[in-house]
Amino acid sequence: MDALFEALRVAQRRPRLIAGVTAAVALVTLVGWGGGRVFTPAEVPQIEVIFAARDLSEGATLTHDMLELRKMPASYVTASMVRPEAVNYILGHELLVPLAAGDLMFWYQFASDKTKK
Repeated sequence: MDALFEALRVAQRRPRLIAGVTAAVALVTLVGWGGGRVFTPAEVPQIEVIFAARDLSEGATLTHDMLELRKMPASYVTASMVRPEAVNYILGHELLVPLAAGDLMFWYQFASDKTKK
């Protein structure tokens, strides 16, 4: 217990030293998690996906003007998201759920030919 009190006394007398050591430990930890590479936002691989360009109501039939391309980090993109090369598959289909402007487009949000009947 005496060692703890002594450490607290040192910390009170040398706040810059403690802050510097804490920052150094944090930097080493972050670099270690990145495999020794720290990415800047411009270097993170990006992939384009489809978003809602405006608020869309349930049952809306999709047209080009309702869609918007945006980039997002590749590590976040999944197969359930609609990609630009597949946009023709969703045009003309009805939305099963309402979407807000800026929402990602997922395959499960659209009526298929089977659900239209």
